[in-house]
Amino acid sequence: MKPSSFLLILSLFLTLPACSKKSKIASLTKRADQSALTKNDASAELDYLKIRQLDPANLHANERLATIYSARSQPQLAFPYLLAVRSLNPSNIPNRLQLAAILLAAGRLPDARTEALAILALDPQNPDASLLLADSSTSAKDLDDSLAFLRAISPPPSSISYHLALANLLTRQKNLPDAQAELATALALDPSSSQVYLATALFHLSQNQLPLADLAFQKATTLSPLNPAIPVPHSNLKLLLRAPKDARSILSQFLEKQPDSPTVSLALAELDFSEKQFPAASTIVDSVLANSPQLSPARLLHLRLTLAASPPAPAAALKEALALQAAFPPAIEINLQVAHARERLGG
Repeated sequence: MKPSSFLLILSLFLTLPACSKKSKIASLTKRADQSALTKNDASAELDYLKIRQLDPANLHANERLATIYSARSQPQLAFPYLLAVRSLNPSNIPNRLQLAAILLAAGRLPDARTEALAILALDPQNPDASLLLADSSTSAKDLDDSLAFLRAISPPPSSISYHLALANLLTRQKNLPDAQAELATALALDPSSSQVYLATALFHLSQNQLPLADLAFQKATTLSPLNPAIPVPHSNLKLLLRAPKDARSILSQFLEKQPDSPTVSLALAELDFSEKQFPAASTIVDSVLANSPQLSPARLLHLRLTLAASPPAPAAALKEALALQAAFPPAIEINLQVAHARERLGG
């Protein structure tokens, strides 16, 4: 055999695995995308996971997996893919907003604030990032810096989010007249905004102005009856007003229209738990966990129900508590439940 022929055969042999891998990824991507188009997310998920096994840096697969798990309210599963997308494509603002929201919900406020600032560096007028920046600012310095940052940018003329973010920061600085002025500006920009009435309700709630808060929650609900951010704080307000039946009614009426809302479902389960209606609470929690098995608030409430079981099941509760402790960042509530389970076991 001629040397040139041998080298040609060798080069073909060496490129075969790469070609085979590339073609397999292309085939899996086509099938996964088709499954996603037909709403067959389970099949799409499996294929995207296979793609990522072949190529962990595959941007499309990471993006799609993050989307699938976010849509299922499974932030713990979405999180590593959101991180991967940020690394692969830092300018993907929707991805970074989702990542910041998860960090905020997990209590990782400094990390959420860093993300919000990074997004605003890419898009200084991004309304969602402004709100995230305000929500994730905690120390006096953070509040001052965030306020200065937002006031230094030129917001879009009709940006209610910008004014709501300022109102949030000013409220926590105890600058109530200026906070109310920002809320009034936001309302003038959009008098039919449910978001503005919700922010107004939360402002009144923070000042213990319960009747005013109640009116604002009612207006927000009328304008956006399917907004899952409204019923939980509104029901909490009714509990403060010693109206548990009204609190339950708010949650139940929302779930009649939107039965798949895990946040509102868990709020109803918490109400059942507080009223010692443990079987009803367990039914709700089991339903939520069937759809979102990694949702930490649901797992924590399930743990509390295990501890409250009759007869008590402290050994099972301790096992569950330790699993929670291992799966999620350290949280006071989880640590308390571990201690409670150990105490029930007698050590």
